[in-house]
Amino acid sequence: MSKRANHSASPQVSAVRKDVFSSYEDELRTLYPSSEDILREAKQLSQRRKKVKKRTISMAVLLLAVGTVVIDPAWQVETLSTSIGKQATYALPDGSSVVLNTSSDLKVEHHIRTRQLQLVQGEAAFTVNHGWRPFSVMAQDVRVTDIGTRFNIRLKANSVRVAVLEGAVEVATGDLYQILTTGQAIESQLGSLSHLNHINLDHEAAWQQGKLVFNGAPLSQVVNEIQRYSAMTIHVDQAAAGMRVSGVYDIEAVETLIQDLSQSLPVEIARTANGEVLIRKSHRLPS
Repeated sequence: MSKRANHSASPQVSAVRKDVFSSYEDELRTLYPSSEDILREAKQLSQRRKKVKKRTISMAVLLLAVGTVVIDPAWQVETLSTSIGKQATYALPDGSSVVLNTSSDLKVEHHIRTRQLQLVQGEAAFTVNHGWRPFSVMAQDVRVTDIGTRFNIRLKANSVRVAVLEGAVEVATGDLYQILTTGQAIESQLGSLSHLNHINLDHEAAWQQGKLVFNGAPLSQVVNEIQRYSAMTIHVDQAAAGMRVSGVYDIEAVETLIQDLSQSLPVEIARTANGEVLIRKSHRLPS
């Protein structure tokens, strides 16, 4: 009786086959990853994206902060004003103060890293509280940067006058600049700077105490100064324009000042029907 052949694989053959397939195991996993591998890769990708997003946001915030500091935008702007014949003192948020003379406008800009003001018209005296932010005032094409403490700026029709009462300032226009110290004044006109002038500190600050001081000033100059504090229109004829005036007068008593001129000078005061004042040379001697 013939025996049936046994075709079942021997253990040695199974081991050989297993070894053969094991050499392809890594490649098969690459082509057909398990669910655990897919989840793990997804988590890693999500974490990388979060890190990139955080870095992008951080960089954007940094650039915004740097840009804000460099550009230095104004976060608040206000205008301080006085009417003809009036004066006012204002305290600024940084502890500095400003006194505005008659008919003056001052624009105050609050910036992140600087303190910037603009004298639009008139006259202002500044007492600066020092801090880490620079303090500067623009008037026409002139920039005045505080180095000391107290200074005065007067904006005229075609010029800007700066006087230092205490400390020092830098006055710049175009490519020109000049350092002023206590008791010095300078005038800028059409992009040029005058020579330094020495001033009388008491006379310079007199208007802040409500006084006008004249020391041999031509009558025409006196009239121009009076006109700043009065809504009246005042005319002085050419024959009287060069007469010299000295004295201390009260700003709030402009009418009295005008009448006093006829007591100290050979002039007569007349008024027109519309209220204008005429100052003319008189042939009589002053009393």
